[in-house]
Amino acid sequence: MMGTKALVTRRIGSVAVIAVAYVVLSASLALAGSAREYGAMVDYQLVFPVGGPVSLSDTFYAARSNGDHHAQDLMAPKMTPVLAAASGTVHYVNWSRNPDELNAHRCCTITIRHDDGWESWYIHLNNDTPGTDDGQAWGIVEGIVPGTRVEAGQQIGWVGDSGNAENTSPHLHFELFDAGGVIVNPYNSLLNACGSSCTSTSRASQTPTTTAAGPNDTLILGSRGDVVADLQSTLRTLGFDPGPADGIFGRMTLTAVVAFQSAKGLTVDGKVGPATKSALGSSPTASAPVTSGPAAVVAYGIFDSSVVELQGMLAKLGHAPGPVDGAFGPLTLVAVTRFQTAAGLPGTGTVDQATWDALVVAAGGSTGGTTTIVVGYATRGAKVLELQQMLAALGHAPGPVDGIFGPMTRSAVAAFQSSSGLDPDGIVGQATWDGLATAQTG
Repeated sequence: MMGTKALVTRRIGSVAVIAVAYVVLSASLALAGSAREYGAMVDYQLVFPVGGPVSLSDTFYAARSNGDHHAQDLMAPKMTPVLAAASGTVHYVNWSRNPDELNAHRCCTITIRHDDGWESWYIHLNNDTPGTDDGQAWGIVEGIVPGTRVEAGQQIGWVGDSGNAENTSPHLHFELFDAGGVIVNPYNSLLNACGSSCTSTSRASQTPTTTAAGPNDTLILGSRGDVVADLQSTLRTLGFDPGPADGIFGRMTLTAVVAFQSAKGLTVDGKVGPATKSALGSSPTASAPVTSGPAAVVAYGIFDSSVVELQGMLAKLGHAPGPVDGAFGPLTLVAVTRFQTAAGLPGTGTVDQATWDALVVAAGGSTGGTTTIVVGYATRGAKVLELQQMLAALGHAPGPVDGIFGPMTRSAVAAFQSSSGLDPDGIVGQATWDGLATAQTG
């Protein structure tokens, strides 16, 4: 007879299957190996799994079309870091146990089995290119695969709206199982862990709330309201792209604020307080726009090819930025700060033009920029599909030829680079692309 733990954890396709399984079980049934009942409120020691401003209410019994919710929805902007709640081992990625086949078409979910036998699930991780809702990105940190050891507080991904959350606000769907396989309510545990980083409402409300920012408030990542929409309109008028003027202070708005502050010689903290508001109000309406790539400000939370380029330079200079994956996370932030300090620049952790130029020169290039990145880890599309076809034709197995630049494709790129005398960094710059094209026709 199948054990209850197996019944609960055999997730076939979606959260709905688990919800139905629990509806069949009596909510008062104490599962084998545990004295707890389904939905028991627990005080479990954990690291708060969202690394930024967040709003939550007790949504464990919130009504859903497929039954009880049995999880906590932690509302936060896309690309807010998601952290491991406890130390343990990655059990599933996108419901796959195979580290070489991560079910990219089902991006993006992670489950972690804790050292003490408990288990946490992280669902609706980001699958969109920053600033879009295109489903063309990869919201899981490189190297996080089944069997990977993670420590409490280690970044494992980014908040998003993947799966059946595409038509909802971005959030992390967080589930917690005890060592006996009983799904429990972690609301109190989350409140104890989050401190001042989150706002909460009573259990009775069942709906996460966000207080609109007022005209005199300092605006920060996660702020919302008409005053944020006005900020976004002003930034766009001044040539700093904040993304859509939707009244939500997200990562694109943060990047635009940082760029504006850097351009005006202000404290680069990404917060719109009195000094930044004053500068915004007194700035001329015609300003040079922020460009893409090396000339743009690159800051914490950004995920694109300019970060790949940044990480490559930092690694070359001995400032370990973590995986060269295009994700500006905590390790990259520390590496940037170390470089800035060593170079006599302000240690802000934000890559403004002065920092970028100093990196390029120190890495042996010129201020005109470094090697153009054609495609890199976590990118998708026709270019990646072409890359995979070339790799496969040359005998370097890239995994499924699906247009998704995942771990197997990166390994195949590195293998080709090594065999061709190129730097085996797994990043497809122009030299690597040209080498692949030549090998194809040779």
